[in-house]
Amino acid sequence: MQNQCYTGTDVPEKLEEACGGNYTLDQCIIHASAISYLELPTNSSLMTIINTFVLALMAKDDQIAELDARITALEP
Repeated sequence: MQNQCYTGTDVPEKLEEACGGNYTLDQCIIHASAISYLELPTNSSLMTIINTFVLALMAKDDQIAELDARITALEP
């Protein structure tokens, strides 16, 4: 089968592979120290750290929204 190239189709340039094309699963990257602020134990995986961090950010966003609503309610 012959390849067909359509008019107006842009073929993106090939991107250079980051890290020489060597990738490691985030479950396989371990942080040896505990992260007390996130209540994470020693040897937590990068996947766990990122997920916990995102959940913590979401909780902070909720707190900020609640405080903002309370301040707005108090303003004359």
